[in-house]
Amino acid sequence: MEASSTINKMLAGNKIFVPSYQRAYSWESPSGQKNHRTQTDEFLSDLDDYNKSGSQTSYYFGHFLFEKKSDSEFGVIDGQQRLTTIVIFLSALFTRLESIFSTPNSQDNYFKFLIPKF
Repeated sequence: MEASSTINKMLAGNKIFVPSYQRAYSWESPSGQKNHRTQTDEFLSDLDDYNKSGSQTSYYFGHFLFEKKSDSEFGVIDGQQRLTTIVIFLSALFTRLESIFSTPNSQDNYFKFLIPKF
């Protein structure tokens, strides 16, 4: 995997796994608190701001650190929370888009169309 890469290149054909020593995925949402911005709110707001900015540069998700186990197998050392959130977000997005625009292999088409922007 290249030192600098897109999400598309990082995920394409590679097996990404979370080593057993990593803490479990957790993205807590406060319950019972009015007017409190959750991490989800911040994530979506940041994506919206980037989209509205009209920027011609790729969106920066932050850094990820991997341990190479083989040519196509990498353990996440740093960035597991972010990477998991990205995958969950894209899965939910593709599922929603597919329910609106159902076509054969639509998820593959959305993936190829959207991911290179990141």
